[in-house]
Amino acid sequence: MNRTTPYIFTPDQQTLLAAWQRHTYAEFGLKDADGALATMTENPYLLMIATGTACIGRAAVREYYANQFLPAIPPDLELESLSQTIGADRLVEEMVVRFTNTIEMHWFLPTLRPTGRRAEFVIAAVIGF
Repeated sequence: MNRTTPYIFTPDQQTLLAAWQRHTYAEFGLKDADGALATMTENPYLLMIATGTACIGRAAVREYYANQFLPAIPPDLELESLSQTIGADRLVEEMVVRFTNTIEMHWFLPTLRPTGRRAEFVIAAVIGF
């Protein structure tokens, strides 16, 4: 397959991708903890390897989203997808994250105070379904 040929996802892969898109919209578009939780299993967990943050269960994940993560997303944050790999029960997305460092972001840059400077990172998200 060359780069101009679109990949055709199976119906199951389309379902996983749609759930992930609803989730990221609830997070970064709406900044809605309950909307993000609505896309998760009954017993979700979150592991942020870079910061060592771990949350297990709906109450803990919701608390983290509502009080730490969502309020600390810079207003100009942009995500650009680089690649997506979708399996039977897992999706991996590589993204470029761009923003101006105007607020403390303990979820992403735990020791960096706001600098007012533009930042750009490549990150990977691994989502289990």
